[in-house]
Amino acid sequence: MFGKQEEAIAYYRRAAELDPTYEERAYFSGDLAGSLFESGRYEEAAARYQIAVDGGGRERYLPLLGDALLHSGRYADAAQIFTRVRGETTASRTPSEWSLKSLVADRITKQVGDNQDRDEEAANALANLPAETSDAEARTRLSDALNADALCSLAWFNLAMLDLHQENVTDAYTELVAAAVLSRVDLESFALAVVIGLDLQDPYVGDVVKTAYRIHGSAFIRFLTQELELPSPEEHAELLQAVELLLASGGADSAERSLEYRFVQEDGSYESMEIGLE
Repeated sequence: MFGKQEEAIAYYRRAAELDPTYEERAYFSGDLAGSLFESGRYEEAAARYQIAVDGGGRERYLPLLGDALLHSGRYADAAQIFTRVRGETTASRTPSEWSLKSLVADRITKQVGDNQDRDEEAANALANLPAETSDAEARTRLSDALNADALCSLAWFNLAMLDLHQENVTDAYTELVAAAVLSRVDLESFALAVVIGLDLQDPYVGDVVKTAYRIHGSAFIRFLTQELELPSPEEHAELLQAVELLLASGGADSAERSLEYRFVQEDGSYESMEIGLE
């Protein structure tokens, strides 16, 4: 995947050399930023998203700028962007996820500060707790893991499990939200966050449900029904009813119904194709 992204970046650069007017178009910087982000070049992606925002693409690219800043380790800047996104109308089809990332960015700044040079390898090694680790040692390791990389979803999940064990339920809820949003593939974190959020009557729980359903669809519902351990069938029924009501309230995030691809040619021209999703 990274190889293809690097190839795409090279074509974007070549297109700008052949036709400098591309640099003035918000979509050009936005599309280039997307390739930079996918290749792990987050600082460069943030710079390009900023150009796209300033060039008239604010509604489309402001949330993505926040995401790039978050992955760059510029947590305070990301938190400010996500706060702005929550207060504005954007073209994003995933408003619930940006709302959750606002919550997560705020928690991260409280945990590790405004900025961080991320070390993913060190964080994952620390977050992978050995068997029979004491609670005190686990908390120290997990704190060290987040100080190495505050976007380590495993550290957030294990910290949530530790806080649940110690009955720090409110902290555990926020940590599960962080684990779910940062991983995006962790159904268990999403499901546990929903259960605890409903119990706490947290205002973000609807966003958790909508984000989980938008990413995972029916797999999320199957997990709640078949994999999540609850004391009784009645509690399962109540949970599913609550989830259904939250999905219906205010409209669930809509999935992308079409995708537009732009293919940049070596001579600087491009062709666009829209693909509908049914």
